[in-house]
Amino acid sequence: MKTAELTGAMLDYWVARAEEHELLRHNPVLAPGGVYAEWFDKNDNTDRSILWRPSDDWSQGGPIIEREKMHGGPAGTLDGVTTWFYQCYRKGANGEHIPYPCGGSGQTPLIAAMRAYVASKFGEEVPDAI
Repeated sequence: MKTAELTGAMLDYWVARAEEHELLRHNPVLAPGGVYAEWFDKNDNTDRSILWRPSDDWSQGGPIIEREKMHGGPAGTLDGVTTWFYQCYRKGANGEHIPYPCGGSGQTPLIAAMRAYVASKFGEEVPDAI
């Protein structure tokens, strides 16, 4: 599946994978608007079980945008609907921010940013099945 076409629970699942959460379930429960995911968090050695929906929840997606120093904004309007574009960056040898060769677009800032984040980790395509 093209990263640029990921939506809903599938987009949220791939963000979890990009965040390197070790999913304990082989088949996380895909739910409307997110993923019920269980994983062991390597950062604080705890088990987690939450509705993970960073493509719709600023308290989950916002910290990723901030940490990754992503930049974006409105890309245009088509039929009265604003499209957003976000770009991921990486640090260069001299500490400068260099854009990844991929970005993400979507109907909301979070969708665009999470698509860009997944593309920066996995490329333009990811497997359809989880």
